[in-house]
Amino acid sequence: SDAFNNKIMLTGYNAKAVKILFEYLDGFQEMMDNVEDFGVLVDMLRLCDYYGIQKPVALISNKICSIKLNMSNLSSCIQAMLALGKLEKLKRVDQKLRSRF
Repeated sequence: SDAFNNKIMLTGYNAKAVKILFEYLDGFQEMMDNVEDFGVLVDMLRLCDYYGIQKPVALISNKICSIKLNMSNLSSCIQAMLALGKLEKLKRVDQKLRSRF
């Protein structure tokens, strides 16, 4: 009965991030390939960090660092840096983003 009481808490995360991450972990990479939203990608990293999921961390980190910066996503990039800076394991990604300014 304890197995049924162990719930994964997903509140506080972007719903799209949750869906794409778990689909990727289930073997479906197409949605992951098409994500270019800082907020969604950062929430995926937050989920990975919280639940100790290692497999997609490098892929997601690289996607974050390869998004082209422009006026329409600048605010989202800054929010991503603030969120990443709070996670010790992800400070390297935060530093890479900051170096692009």
